[in-house]
Parts: sequence; structure tokens; C-alpha cells
Amino acid sequence: MNRSPTLYRLWTGFLVVAAAAQTVHPDYEGDTFWHMSLGRAVLSEHRRVIPEPLALPAFTSPAVVPEWLWDVITYGLFRAGSWPALSVFSALLAGTVAFLCVKLVREVRPDLTLGAHLFITGTAVASVFSRLRLRPEAAGFAFLLTFLLLSHKIARAEPHRRLPPAFALVASVALCGQVHGTFILAPAIYLAVVVPSLVSDSRPRASLRFLASVFAGILVALASSAYGL
Repeated sequence: MNRSPTLYRLWTGFLVVAAAAQTVHPDYEGDTFWHMSLGRAVLSEHRRVIPEPLALPAFTSPAVVPEWLWDVITYGLFRAGSWPALSVFSALLAGTVAFLCVKLVREVRPDLTLGAHLFITGTAVASVFSRLRLRPEAAGFAFLLTFLLLSHKIARAEPHRRLPPAFALVASVALCGQVHGTFILAPAIYLAVVVPSLVSDSRPRASLRFLASVFAGILVALASSAYGL
């Protein structure tokens, strides 16, 4: 794969453009309106626990809004540019997910032949986008790939280069906690990736202390969601 950088870039660009183009269309799902109504209520109440605006009168007790940041962003984009703005936002997310899919495969398996790389990344992107809608899980896909990519970087990096991806991982978990429920998978993903790296580590105790501190940071980041502890 490393011997074909031009083909790699062309393939990456093709997947990004194809994925983005697939999401550029009017949105007809009621779920989008519901999320925007919650975003408007969060902005109005200035908090993440609000009376649900679209509930029947008997069910208007305060409700937690776990995906409040997505709701606020989509509502703000709709106010600023109506559906075209939301369509562009969806296309940007789609392109980001496609790019991360390709980057993750290339980072984890740089030894793959070009044909294997094209097949795996093409299948992965097609599978993801068969389910992609203008919903918070669109961002959830991007965060899951980010967790995997950063965990892999931490596991493979030299000790003096582990700090930047570690901070980025903890920050991405905290951000995902405001957008989609996939943030709760971050600890399992992190452990599944980094624990095997200790087997071949020349300084396992020092690495274990660092990796444990990152894991503690991830656990703290989990509590930043609207549900808290």
C-alpha cells in the first residue's frame, strides 16, 4: 500500500466524494424535527434537563437531553440556512466518516495489498452509509472510528509521543458524550486495542501506569454527559 500513494489518495478522495454526495438530498424524517425541537428547548432553558417540548400534556416531566449538542447544532444550522445548510452538514459528516474508515485501515494494516485495501475500505464505507441518516448516530460513526484510530496510535507510539493522542482521545470521549450514546463504548475499545500492546512492551510497568491514567481520564470524560455519573 505504501508503494501506491497516488492510488491511495485517489481512492480516498473517491470514497469521500461518493459518501458526501449520497447524503446531499432533502430530509423527510420526523426524527430531525424532533431533535431540532429539543435543541431549541435547550437553548431556551439553558440546561440539558428540560420539559420535553413535543410530549403530550401528561408526559411533560423534565427529560434528559443526552444528544443536546447535536440538537443545538442542527437547530442552529436550520435557522441559519434551512435545509441546504443541514444537507451540507450531513455531507461533511459523511465525508469525514469515509476518510476515517480509509485512514484507520491504512494505519492498522499498512501491509495490505492495494486490492485488499480497496475491498475492505469500500465494503466498510458502503456498509456504514447504508444506515447513515441526518441523526446523531452519523456523528457517532465518526467518533467510534476516532476512538479506534487514537487508541491504535497510543498503543503503537513511542512513550514520548503518546501524550497528544491520549489527550485527543479523552477530549473526543467528552465531546461524543454530548452528541451520541456511543461514547460509552470508548473504554472497551481502548482496552481492546492497548492491552495487547503491553505484551511486547520493553517497559511494561511504565506503559501500564500511563495507559491506566488515560483509562481513568476516559472514565472521567464519561461523566460529562447529560446523565452525569
